[in-house]
Amino acid sequence: MKTLLTITLSLLSLSIGHSQVIQEIKTTENGLALNRPNEVGISEAMLAEKSSAGIKTTGVNANYINLSNVHEHSTYVRKFQNLIALYNIENSDVFNDNYDGIYQIKMKTKSGYVNVYYNNKGEVLETFERYTDVAIPNHIITKVLKTYPDWAITSQICEIKHVHNKANQTEYEIHLKKDTLKKKVYLDGNGNFI
Repeated sequence: MKTLLTITLSLLSLSIGHSQVIQEIKTTENGLALNRPNEVGISEAMLAEKSSAGIKTTGVNANYINLSNVHEHSTYVRKFQNLIALYNIENSDVFNDNYDGIYQIKMKTKSGYVNVYYNNKGEVLETFERYTDVAIPNHIITKVLKTYPDWAITSQICEIKHVHNKANQTEYEIHLKKDTLKKKVYLDGNGNFI
């Protein structure tokens, strides 16, 4: 039988309150057993505060940061990834030394969200990151504008999938407009159309 423990914690950060829901989940033979997402609201002030901390490449989540190709992503994305890497599940009230399962956290800001899976050691096992209208790498913009010279970029979405010990997969969804015409194009992190 699936066991589920949900605890809501109230946190106060820089005079901006947000709530955090952490869900303990059990793994089954068929994968993860989840009933509902867990959310951590990330304020813009928290992102600004963490930006001065810099991206760490040592520690329990060095793998996550080093495989994230942080130099390719916008400052906003790097700040968010820094928060993911620095988040310590072991300091959470829901953490249980005797639980060998996986913890799922959903972090949200106005420009994106991330579903993160941590093990009981606090290591990032997997993420799905989605950011809307954040800066995208110049080589992506150049490729799109060269291919569609009379079109304008109206918005963009960046999705990043991280799996422990594997290279990240980055995909961009670019929305274009030319007069009354609209188009969506998709590129991988290397600038190849998909």
